[in-house]
Amino acid sequence: NFTELSGTLKADNRGQHFYLNKIAAGSVSGSGIFEVNETQQLTGKLMVEIKGGTKPNVLLQLNGTPAEPLLQTGR
Repeated sequence: NFTELSGTLKADNRGQHFYLNKIAAGSVSGSGIFEVNETQQLTGKLMVEIKGGTKPNVLLQLNGTPAEPLLQTGR
């Protein structure tokens, strides 16, 4: 559940493109961009801030499918 979610969705014949200006839930907030292509594969990046965490910001890679998303720390 999110307490705040704002952004833009664009769809074309190659898939849906999500531009997240802000996403927040409790002590976690962030922004990012991801897409779901025509074969239902997710790709994208999210920059996440965890309040009280040891790192100010964490880059997460988003992959997988909408039914089984996979988040991994980015490089």
